Parts: sequence; C-alpha cells; structure tokens
Amino acid sequence: MALKPASARPGRARLDARTIILLVAAALFIILLIQNRETITIRFFFWTIGEFPIVILAPVLFFLGFFTGYWRAHFGRRRAGRSADGQAPPPPAQIAGR
Repeated sequence: MALKPASARPGRARLDARTIILLVAAALFIILLIQNRETITIRFFFWTIGEFPIVILAPVLFFLGFFTGYWRAHFGRRRAGRSADGQAPPPPAQIAGR
C-alpha cells in the first residue's frame, strides 16, 4: 500500500501562507496585550470618558476597526456605480453619443 502525500490525507490541515501569516499576527497581538496591562484614562476634548485597561481596549478597537472596514467594503461595493439620485449610470455607448 502506497503512502499518500500529506495534502491528500483526509483530516489533515495544510499550513499555507495565509494561515501562517494569521498565526504570526495573532501571536504578535497577544504579545502586545500581555505587555500593555496598564490602565489609561480616555479624554475627548474636555470630557473624561473613563479609565480602561489596554488589554480590554486594544481588542475592542481592533475589532471595531475590522468590522468598520468590512462593513464599508461590503456596502461600498453595492453602491459603486450609482449616482447621487440612486440611478445606475447610462451604458458607455450613450455617454459617447453614438
């Protein structure tokens, strides 16, 4: 019986470049959180919002930025090509005056 290559074996995950990059980024993010355990005071103009540990604040801001970018990319694609009144642009032949 011949051995199958690792990529053909069922139940075995392959480590591709994307997975390795995500694992390294996650490890660096965890190191960042461990090294920044102090509490900071958040001030906006003359308001003091409160004191938060960086360990909590960093992931909240990270995911807020991630979901804002995801939302913008998702809904930005649906509206691309629309004018201010919501109408689709005319076909290229009508623009050129043919």
